[in-house]
Amino acid sequence: MRMEKNEILSTILNVNNTNYLVHNYHPYAAKFIPQLPRYLIKKFTNPYDTVMDPFCGSGTAIVEALLLSRNGIGIEINPIGALVSKVKTTPLNNEQTLTAMLFLKELEHVRNALLMNSQKNNHIQYIDKNELTLPDLTNTLNFPNKFHWFKKNVLNTILHIKYNIDTIEDKDVRDFLLVALSSIIVKISNQESETRYAAIDKKVRPADVFILFEDKVKDMIKRMKEFSSSISEEVYAKIYQQDSRFINFIPENFVDFIVTSPPYPNTYDYYLYHKLRMVVLGFDYKAVQEKEIGSRHRHSSKKENIETYLHSMKQSFRNFANILKPEHYFAIIVGDSIIRGVKYDGYEIIKDIAVSTGFEVVQHISYDLDDISRLFNKSFRIKGKKEHIIILKNAKEE
Repeated sequence: MRMEKNEILSTILNVNNTNYLVHNYHPYAAKFIPQLPRYLIKKFTNPYDTVMDPFCGSGTAIVEALLLSRNGIGIEINPIGALVSKVKTTPLNNEQTLTAMLFLKELEHVRNALLMNSQKNNHIQYIDKNELTLPDLTNTLNFPNKFHWFKKNVLNTILHIKYNIDTIEDKDVRDFLLVALSSIIVKISNQESETRYAAIDKKVRPADVFILFEDKVKDMIKRMKEFSSSISEEVYAKIYQQDSRFINFIPENFVDFIVTSPPYPNTYDYYLYHKLRMVVLGFDYKAVQEKEIGSRHRHSSKKENIETYLHSMKQSFRNFANILKPEHYFAIIVGDSIIRGVKYDGYEIIKDIAVSTGFEVVQHISYDLDDISRLFNKSFRIKGKKEHIIILKNAKEE
């Protein structure tokens, strides 16, 4: 089995929609387009095989595995990514989606206590109250400079919604609503954007929190119904919030195919741009910061060299060699990286790691990121950088 470069480039360049079904649930920078893992899964697996993505981010590859009637296993160290992946790959039945809709109705008492509404021109206008009639929950949040990152009345609104979500008994519905809330956090905070951790004044009102949250939940429900009806009841997905260096809980020779886009060294700080989300949802962002492989925090702030990345990835790859069946394939999408002015070829890095951990390189295709730059965030575009799709085979004996 071999990839065809013209098919790969056609798949990438002719993409019209990367946000179909549940793929648009939550912002997650630097994720690969769903059409790419779809192509690779179809090429290297059969229906009802088990596909693993050990750096699954927001679950793109696992969603595609389910849509193609394959089982999926996702590993992700970032708790926001793991939560989003779990929600995107967990079908909800009609009773559960009704529970989510009823939650919006039950939330009205919170909205009415925080806002006053007036009827005008046949639609509701929300006007902020000067005095909030519900308790101030902002003092329950232990986070430095919280009012630098959130307006106080906006943060109080967010925390009241979170408090009410936490009372829902059905964990799948609860997680579903937490992802909806998480998805709007950057918009309603003072964080400038999904890829810039700086505070600006956005003129956000408590009313905006409710409007955005309600719209998001309704859209997610619509997409979940379509997604749930599109997948076989005979396949499953399991998502683990775990470090890929420590995944001995997956049985040996269990997985038929691995497809992933691992972190590129010194390219991105996933923990940082989801930091406010982790704070609101109660996750420890400091633990994620310390464990994240290849982050700018490690290679720029702490000035670690490429050896740190290589050591961590070799630990992970040894696990992958154990979990993947003999003679089965492992597809990696990785880009070039720059650490303190030195460029590192993504293919050469992965090739060295793979050969030292029991894999053989079967094929690789490279293309200039400049040629497909319209699909990527500007912050990841550096002239001369390439992206590589590498196919490995597990060389261990049966």
